[in-house]
Amino acid sequence: MQRRSGVCRPPVLGAVAAVLVLFVCACGRATPTPPAATIRFACSDEDLGYYDQMAHTFAEQHPGVTVTLVPKRPAALGAIDPRECDAFIVGDSSAPRLAQGGVASLESWLGEHAAAVKADFYSTALAPFVRDGKTWAVPTGIDPVVMFYNKTLFDERGTPYPAPGWTWDDFLQIARSLRRGGSGVYGYAAGVWPDEALLFVLQHGGNIVDDWQNPTRATFDDPATVEAMEWYAELMYRHDVSPNPDEARAFFGGGRQAAYNGVLQGKEGVG
Repeated sequence: MQRRSGVCRPPVLGAVAAVLVLFVCACGRATPTPPAATIRFACSDEDLGYYDQMAHTFAEQHPGVTVTLVPKRPAALGAIDPRECDAFIVGDSSAPRLAQGGVASLESWLGEHAAAVKADFYSTALAPFVRDGKTWAVPTGIDPVVMFYNKTLFDERGTPYPAPGWTWDDFLQIARSLRRGGSGVYGYAAGVWPDEALLFVLQHGGNIVDDWQNPTRATFDDPATVEAMEWYAELMYRHDVSPNPDEARAFFGGGRQAAYNGVLQGKEGVG
């Protein structure tokens, strides 16, 4: 599950806060019209339609504030130059770089409301963005990782559908029951999504660094990590229930969406 957060740098955050103060003070007495403000918001070009709609809604609710979207490739957001934007979306993998300069912490703007604001978020989603006792970003959303399965294939094989609490042994048994070598039907497609193997490592109690917040060394030799990776690789190279990533892309098409395509095409049971 990849978490995404919005991060702001000082100048415009201060301007936005000033506008909000004027709005609050407007209750009961006339106040000067706040000056127009423009916020440059950098987001993934893959999500441009989503944020474009939000920007229009925000503009309608806050006259005088214009949000200009700055689309970027997802990989470029984590290393964006703060001079290019006033706020931006960043994944949790880039969180350690936020406190290294160029980005303002949110503490002064959260103020006395800090505890209440932080309580609105899942603690595990917020934790990557809290460093050195300061909050550098807040989650804008959580991308859940889900599995799809082709019920038609399950029914044809007489295989029970996945149930809550299923184990790795259950998973492997299901994948074996769905595999049909001669017809090119696989039980699963491993390795198409680059981060997938890490999920199995974490499920098994392993890790790839000694400390997520302040890593000092890689832990690829952790016994639980090694065991999980061996089990994952064996799906392709021992049990033959999954094609390797290159084969999956060739068989199912769609690049990173190959596993999803395989399920839709009836060539893969679980993806």
